[in-house]
This record gives sequence, C-alpha cells and structure tokens, in this order.
Amino acid sequence: MPKNKRTDYVVSITVFITYALISPEVGATSITLPDSSNPIQQSAQPQNKWEWFRPVLTVSSGLAASRIGQSQTLSMVNDFTTYQYAANNEYYNKMLWGGFLGTEIPVCPQWILQLGLGVYLPNAFSAEGILIQGVDEQSSDLFPYSYKVKNHQFLGEGKLLGSIKDNYHPYVSAGLGVAVNKAYTYSAYVPPFLTFTPQFTNYSTTSFAYSIGAGMDIDIKKNWRLGAGYRFTGVGDANLGYGFLDVIPFPGTLTQSNLYIQEVLVQLTYLMY
Repeated sequence: MPKNKRTDYVVSITVFITYALISPEVGATSITLPDSSNPIQQSAQPQNKWEWFRPVLTVSSGLAASRIGQSQTLSMVNDFTTYQYAANNEYYNKMLWGGFLGTEIPVCPQWILQLGLGVYLPNAFSAEGILIQGVDEQSSDLFPYSYKVKNHQFLGEGKLLGSIKDNYHPYVSAGLGVAVNKAYTYSAYVPPFLTFTPQFTNYSTTSFAYSIGAGMDIDIKKNWRLGAGYRFTGVGDANLGYGFLDVIPFPGTLTQSNLYIQEVLVQLTYLMY
C-alpha cells in the first residue's frame, strides 16, 4: 500500500476514536447499567430465593379445660367382689403454656400462611371419683379416689391469617402430631385396717394428636402481634399402669380414652424479619 494511503487510514481512525469519546450520541451506545429506580428493570432482576423464609416466634398462655376420668367396673377372676369406679366427670381448668416456631409465607396481598412446630404444656389435671367396692349393694363400701394426668403436645401446625385494614388478622389453625399423657399418683382413701383396695402404678402413653382453632391477631407495633384464640385438641388415651391388690396382681386398670382439651389462649408473636 502506498505510504500516503496508509497515512490517510491512520488519520481517519484517530479522528473516529476522538469523536466517539467526546460525542454523547456515540458514547451512549457503549454499556448501560440497570437503573434501580426503574420498576421494569427491577422486576427483570432475579428475586431472593430465601424471600419465602420469614421466621416467626409465638409464645402463648391461657386456660385448658378437660374432663378427666371415665366410670368403669373392674373385677378379679374367682372373686365375687366388684370394684366400680364412678368418675365425677367434671371439667377441670388448668393453666396452659405454649410456643410456636416457624415461617410466615405471604400467599397473596390479603392472606398469610404460617407453618412450623408448636409445643403446648397444660398443668396437670386431676381425676376424681368414688370407688364402690363390695359383693352387693348392701355390703359395699365407698371410698374416694383420685389421680393426676399430665399432657404434653408436640404438633406440626399451620395457621392461615387474613388481613382487615392491614392491622387485623383473623385466622384459622390446624395441627397434627403426638401427645404424651402421663397418669400418675393414684390414691384411694381407705380407713386403716378396714379392707384392701386395688392400687395402680404410673404409666405414660404416646398417642396421635390433632388440633383445630380460630382467633384474631392484631399488629401492635413493628414486628409484633398480640392475639387471642380458641383451640380444640384431641390427645388420645391416658391410662394408669398395672394394678395390684395387696401383693396380688390385679387385672385391668383405669383408662381414659379419647381425651379432649379445650383451650383459650393469649399469644404474643414476634416477626423475625
């Protein structure tokens, strides 16, 4: 290539580069960074994959009511004596303590779903009644008896909350899990040297448990909710252990099948996000 033409090419390239650096039209064709204030560009950016994980912690306290004890009749082989246990069948109210740890998932603008694990511990209930012991009605003796039942609930729970005026959240809840029921400290009041009555050992049962409930939570300040609700809980069986009459093994024991607990709760929720 002739020398004068090479010189013309060099001059042309130099002029073009200089024009590109100082011209806004050409400079604008370089690289454009995303504008964080542009909602269209924001929606195109990838979402946080952990956005669904919004941890919540709830502590609860309230009253639990239940009828403890069932009436039943026991006897021994080759013994004409019958042992009739007539339960009082009254409601007993006890304090209840509980906690829930889980995550809060926004389903849509008006609905929130909480999923997690709950633990609920009512104070021990008392079962009381009258033991009617004898061969016939005329010769029978009456002795008061009692024992205690302690219940622990471990549930996987779901809670669906609505929104009214942003601050009010009516909800329904449900739970499935297990309950541990311990029946213990059986005693019957019998005057000394009168007769022998069956005694029963302590025993714990693990049963399927479920709960359903409803209530209202209210936003009281940022990250805090205060609420109240009602729960109906089925916690399975509660049975005493094996029995003995003096030193003789006694067949049968006192049982409580289908134990139900009604609960009224006040709850404080902390939103950890």
